Amino acid sequence: MIVRKIYFLTALLLAASYAQAQSEIEGVWKSDKGDYMIKIASMGPEFQGRIVWMRNEKDENGQQRLDIKNPEAKFRKLPIKGSRILKDLKFNSSSKTWESGTLYIPDEGKIYQCTVTISANKLVINYSNGGKSTWSWTRQS
Repeated sequence: MIVRKIYFLTALLLAASYAQAQSEIEGVWKSDKGDYMIKIASMGPEFQGRIVWMRNEKDENGQQRLDIKNPEAKFRKLPIKGSRILKDLKFNSSSKTWESGTLYIPDEGKIYQCTVTISANKLVINYSNGGKSTWSWTRQS
């Protein structure tokens, strides 16, 4: 009976630790260049990130910047603000990273495979665009 309780408590602690680590990614993050803010939230077991603020939200004509470089034609007439740039990130508890996701960079119109790490309120998106690149963000909330 005592052994069962120990297994149960251990499983409960591991589950709580896993849930806390997963939620660590959730919130609002500002790019280190200060040009974008994204909100990351869970959608089931995966995490997604949408642009919620942009320094240059308007184009040279005063109109909302549209996602004209998007590889999918149906999204080219939509504003960049509100677009999902992080998709399908899954938490890997052994490496403490979020993996198997994609990063969309609207200024390039390109999609990259990515992983995400967090350390000291810094979120780092690692992706490969022919070489290794990173995009750093600071927690806002």
